[in-house]
Amino acid sequence: MSIRNLSQQISVLVNNIQDTNRSVQIAVSSLAKSVRTVSDFLEQSVMTDYEQFAQMGNAYSSNMSEMAEMLQAFSHTTDNIHNNIVSIREHVLEIDKMVGDATENTDESKKLTGQVNQYSF
Repeated sequence: MSIRNLSQQISVLVNNIQDTNRSVQIAVSSLAKSVRTVSDFLEQSVMTDYEQFAQMGNAYSSNMSEMAEMLQAFSHTTDNIHNNIVSIREHVLEIDKMVGDATENTDESKKLTGQVNQYSF
């Protein structure tokens, strides 16, 4: 091989290396641009959406706590109503018994009054 051939091959090799170097620089530049684009998207869209989602989650949690308190109060109120209804029922049954007893006593009084009236005349 001649020096001239060797020189030409080295020149071609250097040109190939330079072309490859340019391609790598373009690829790295494109990659950096893509990373900036993704970073901007994450910062502007995803983080904003995530923050809104977190706020909605906190609001949901707060609303559920309030709902649980209201349901607990409602349950307590319905328990009180139930207890009052049971108490009213018991009192109504007592009144019914008293009315029944009074009716029996009235009937007996009528009988006795009738018997007394028979003996009076």
